[in-house]
Amino acid sequence: MIMKNNDTLDIMFLGGLFPKELEDEIITKSKGTIQYAANAVQWSLVKGFDKAAGSIKVLTAPLLGAFPVGYKDLFIRSVKWRHAQGADDKAVR
Repeated sequence: MIMKNNDTLDIMFLGGLFPKELEDEIITKSKGTIQYAANAVQWSLVKGFDKAAGSIKVLTAPLLGAFPVGYKDLFIRSVKWRHAQGADDKAVR
């Protein structure tokens, strides 16, 4: 896509990365393997998109194990967060 002068491109990243605000809680409550590699790749993509297109929006459903075998809680709380200044992101489950 060719962009002209003041045209902007809105990008929303849909994924399973862990917001920094929930990372400690996710690690503490996980019973099995934590998807560290998938989380790292997705954070790299978000940072790359930010660099290329300006601040993007992130909607994530963190990659967690299934309750009760892989995760201690049936639900995790949805949170609004910011991966960068001016960003408007949401984590859902």
